[in-house]
Amino acid sequence: MADNYPAAAEKHVKDAESLLAADRFDGTGYLAGYAVECVLKTLIEVEGGPGRRLGHEIPALAQEIVRLTGLPTQRAARYVKLSGVTSLDYGCPNGWRPDSL
Repeated sequence: MADNYPAAAEKHVKDAESLLAADRFDGTGYLAGYAVECVLKTLIEVEGGPGRRLGHEIPALAQEIVRLTGLPTQRAARYVKLSGVTSLDYGCPNGWRPDSL
């Protein structure tokens, strides 16, 4: 049975938003990272098909996305261009610094 990466991404984003509202930045960042991982895995499955063994390293997953979007079929390319996939509208939360993780 394949993982349901889109549903998992949505769940992690909602949980991260709840933690963000409570100024719990460590948990927010942790769950946001999982959401990003699930989105990347969704895009990989769109192009490469389900059942592939995917790791948890975001740089490797992102590199695979770049490779797949360069293929002639480019099914995943249309998703990479969506603003909701490539950027967040939240901005930086008060008190958050990248070096605080």
